[in-house]
Amino acid sequence: MRGHPLHTLQDFLDGKTSEVSVAMDNRAGIAYGTRICIPELNRKYHKVINFRVVDTGSAFYGKGHSRIDICVRNQAASYDSTINGHLTLVFP
Repeated sequence: MRGHPLHTLQDFLDGKTSEVSVAMDNRAGIAYGTRICIPELNRKYHKVINFRVVDTGSAFYGKGHSRIDICVRNQAASYDSTINGHLTLVFP
């Protein structure tokens, strides 16, 4: 997966990709490629959304499960209240 383009939530909802790219703390035992379920977003969009950890960075180091960046199409989409709210992360 390294070197591949990131997949946005909007592309997933439009049926253009099978998963959504997210970034998390890889130093907290969250391996590259880990799949994640976020029930709040599944409920909001009425479908099971496949999230996958494909990015990290110094902004995530030491954050563990408390910080996640969900890849979205544009700046306007990044202001979504659900994405910026409290999210439950389920590691299937």
